[in-house]
Amino acid sequence: MVDDDENMRVWVCEALAEEGYECRTFVSGDAFLAVLDQLAPGCLLLDMRMPRRSGIQVQAELVRLNSPMKVIVITGASNVETIVEAMKLGAIDVLEKPFKVDALFEAVRVALAAVTAEK
Repeated sequence: MVDDDENMRVWVCEALAEEGYECRTFVSGDAFLAVLDQLAPGCLLLDMRMPRRSGIQVQAELVRLNSPMKVIVITGASNVETIVEAMKLGAIDVLEKPFKVDALFEAVRVALAAVTAEK
């Protein structure tokens, strides 16, 4: 999960851990991209509005690198243009903050099924 909001990172990872998922957090897109080559294919929860590098910029870099990572966009300030761009870049889903935990679990299940289908 990449989000500059510490409370969001903690809440999401605690919820995912309770469901049996492994979760790693990153405070920025740069921190995530710095270790991307060390991560197994999976699901990335990606905040759109972050300092320095936006979620769209991180997602575009994943596309450029041909990463198998599946992206779920999370946003507190939804903007149709940004959501459309994220979907064109291959986002699996968009969750608008605050989102319900069940919506999170469903989006993660769909994303991980897409990762498995590509193997």
